[in-house]
Amino acid sequence: MELYGRPIDARKLAVVIVLLCVILIAALLFLPMGLVRLLLMGAFSLPILLFLFDRPEVVFYIFTFVVFSNVDVYSPIPVFQSITVFMVVTLALALVRGRELAIPDTRFTLLIVAFVLLAFQSIAVARDLGSALHLFEELIKLIVPLVITLQFVHDRGQFRIFLIVMVAAISVNNLLPLFVSVPEVYAGPALIGSQGVFRYQGLIFEPNAIAFLQIFFIPLYLFLTGVYRKPFIARWVFVGVLLVSLAVIVMSFSRGSFIAFALLFLLFLYSERRNKTILFTGSVLIVIAVSLVPPSYIVRVRSIINALSNPSTDYPIYTRLVTSRVALHLGAENPITGVGIGNFLYHAPHYTSFPLVVHNVPLLIFSELGVLAFGVFVAMIVVNVKMLLKLAGRRDDREASFLGRMLLLQHAAVLVNAMFIPALYDHSFWYMLAMPSFAAFAYRSPPTGRK
Repeated sequence: MELYGRPIDARKLAVVIVLLCVILIAALLFLPMGLVRLLLMGAFSLPILLFLFDRPEVVFYIFTFVVFSNVDVYSPIPVFQSITVFMVVTLALALVRGRELAIPDTRFTLLIVAFVLLAFQSIAVARDLGSALHLFEELIKLIVPLVITLQFVHDRGQFRIFLIVMVAAISVNNLLPLFVSVPEVYAGPALIGSQGVFRYQGLIFEPNAIAFLQIFFIPLYLFLTGVYRKPFIARWVFVGVLLVSLAVIVMSFSRGSFIAFALLFLLFLYSERRNKTILFTGSVLIVIAVSLVPPSYIVRVRSIINALSNPSTDYPIYTRLVTSRVALHLGAENPITGVGIGNFLYHAPHYTSFPLVVHNVPLLIFSELGVLAFGVFVAMIVVNVKMLLKLAGRRDDREASFLGRMLLLQHAAVLVNAMFIPALYDHSFWYMLAMPSFAAFAYRSPPTGRK
C-alpha cells in the first residue's frame, strides 16, 4: 500500500486510525462539549492557519471582505478583532522575511497622525471619560485597516483585486439579509410611521448607514465597469451590483443619500460628457429609475422641499437643524480642544431636549475635537483633491485618469452625504479619505504594454 508515493504498512495505518477514533470517542464521552468543539475547531483550523501565514495576500482579502460585508454578525465570536490580530501578525512576519514596507503620501500620513493625536488630547477635557475612551478606540480600529491596506495595493493589479473583493463584500452586505435571517438581537425594523413603510438596513442595521455605503461604492462600480471590458460578463456583473446598490438606496428611504446620489450622477455625466454612449445611457437610466421608483419614495423625497419652507413640520430635519446649531455653539465655546471625543451627547442636553448626536461630520469634528482637528480634516480633503486632480490629468494612462475622476466624484458625493449622517466612525468614510493615497501609490508607474 502506498501513500503519496511512499510504501506504508496497512496494519500500522489501521492501528493509527483506530487510535484516533478511540481518542475522539473518549473526548466526546468525557470532556465538556464546549471544550470538544474548541479542540475540533483547533484541529481543523491549525493547518489552514499555517497555510495562511505564508500567504498574507490571501489573509488581506479575507480581512477586507469581513470589514465590508459585516458577516461577523452571524458569528458568536469576535471575527473582526480576531482576523485583524491575525492580519497584523501575518504582515509582521512577512515584513521580517523581507517584504517591502509601503510608504504612502507623506502629507496625508502626517495629517492622519495629527488628527489621531488631537483626538487623543481631547480626552483630557472629556466629561464622559467612558464614551471618550470608547470612541477613541473605535477611531484606532478605523485607522489600522487603512495602514494594512496600503501594504497590499502596490500596483494596479493588486488595486483592482482589492476593489473586486470589496464589491463581493458589499454585495453580501446588501443581499444576504434577504435570504438568511439575521440574529434576533439585530432584527428590529426601521419604520417611517407617517408613511407606513419599512426601511431596508442590510447587515449594517441602520438605513442611512447602508445607503451611505452605497454612495461610497457606486463610483468604484463605475470604474470597474469601464476597466473590465473582457471577459464580456464582467461588465454586466458590475452593472448588476450597481443596480442593486441603487435599489438599496431607494429601499433605505435615505434622503441624504438621495441628494448625494443626485449630485454624483450629475457630476458623472459632466465629467464623461465627451462620451456620447455614457450620456445616452445616463439619460435612459434616469427615465427607467423615475418609472420604477415606488410612490412612497417620491413622497419621501418631496418632504425635503416641504421642510425647506417649514422645517418644524419634519421632525428628523428639524432635530438635525437644532443639533447642528448646538454643535456650532459647543465648538465656538471650546475652540481649541472641543468638548472631547464622544462627548457631544453629554453636553447637548444643556441646549436642547433632543437626545441625538449631530448628523453632520464636519460639525461633529468641530464640536468634539475643536478647530485644530477641523483644520486638519479640511487639509486632508485639500491634499486628496490635489492628488486626484493630478491622477485625473494623466494623459499617458487612461485607466489612472478615469480612476482619478471617479474618486473625485466619490469624494464629492460622500462628503455631501456626510452632512446628513454621523459617519465619522464608519469604515467607508475613512476608506474614502485614504483611497486617493491608495490609488496614487498603486498607479505611480505608467502602464506596461498597450495603453
